[in-house]
Amino acid sequence: MQPTTSWGVISACLAALLFVRVLTTVGKCLSIKIVASLGIALAITLTTLIISGLISNPITTLILAVLLITAAGIPAHCFAFLDKTTAQRCKKIEKRLMQEQEHRRTCEEKWRKLFEGSESSILLLDTSLQIKEANTSIKRHLNQTHTSIVNSNFKDLVDLPFGRKSGQLETLALEEQLNNFLTNKRPVVLTLPLKNNSGEDPRSFRITLEFLKQSAEMEILATLSPINADTLTGYLIKEHQEHKIDNKIITVDEVCKRLTRNLIRYTTALTRNQILLGLREIVLNAMEHGNLEIGFQKKTEALENRNYMLLLNNQQKDPQFRRRKIHIEYSLEPEKVEYIVRDEGKGFDHHFFEKQQHQKKGSLALHGRGIMMTKNIFDTVVYSKKGSEVRLMKKL
Repeated sequence: MQPTTSWGVISACLAALLFVRVLTTVGKCLSIKIVASLGIALAITLTTLIISGLISNPITTLILAVLLITAAGIPAHCFAFLDKTTAQRCKKIEKRLMQEQEHRRTCEEKWRKLFEGSESSILLLDTSLQIKEANTSIKRHLNQTHTSIVNSNFKDLVDLPFGRKSGQLETLALEEQLNNFLTNKRPVVLTLPLKNNSGEDPRSFRITLEFLKQSAEMEILATLSPINADTLTGYLIKEHQEHKIDNKIITVDEVCKRLTRNLIRYTTALTRNQILLGLREIVLNAMEHGNLEIGFQKKTEALENRNYMLLLNNQQKDPQFRRRKIHIEYSLEPEKVEYIVRDEGKGFDHHFFEKQQHQKKGSLALHGRGIMMTKNIFDTVVYSKKGSEVRLMKKL
């Protein structure tokens, strides 16, 4: 090979080497594999030139050998850079994991303080309303231990006046509210009396139920706040209210609680609860037998077949009945409380139930005792001739 050619080859190899080294320097912006591959290709080319004997000049051969050694170091440099980059990335990932773990620990500590330090009782439920966890406030409010609460059902905490029989409308009202919550998955606020192991009267709580959005599994947060007496009730002298409500058990229950709330001003909690039971029974009769025209026999069969709620829903949707309302007037004075309940139906045969007040078995065992109970609670119970209106009065 001519000297000119040799120096041309050397110049070309040197230029290629410099090019690859530049690529190595800016390798952060390029693929490490590409740069390493170019270095290997250049080393192979130089080796081929030396071995083939195309370059016979000793000086040229020496220069090519130096270039070969330099080119051979390029892949090693690339992989060393790759190892360094990988190590830096691993450190960043490790640092990020440590930060996330610290953040998780901080959040868990905040949650623990919130959960255990809250004045309100907090329960964690699953979608079947089984209690998975409870904070310590539950013992103070309900006088129940953590062990007795966890793994029980939320509905078992509720103190229903007549127990949990399928025919009790109080239970049905609660079931309807809970089913609506589980179906719609929207927060709901309930006012319920809860059992107290101290032997005292059941205490009413305002209960908020809501699904936890960021939970790994579907969980429900229940917050229980005791309802304390309204401080303004002590200044009450008398009041009068009028309500027009729809034919829903939930509405009936809430309105009856609202219309007996301030009775504590002039009577005991026991008497107030009794009046609540009697008023609720009368308003439910106006809904069922008045506006929705559910007869005694039809209701009996529905209760026996455990499909009363289906019957009630069908009647509520019936165009003939769905626009009917229940009218309630309420007056409270220091000496007495009065209620007037009127429906928009065809009338209610209250004599039918009164004639069977001594019946102990049969259909009246499922329902129908409410009128007799109401007569025992109130001092005056007067029906209109048609039976679509009833006046209740209780001396305080």
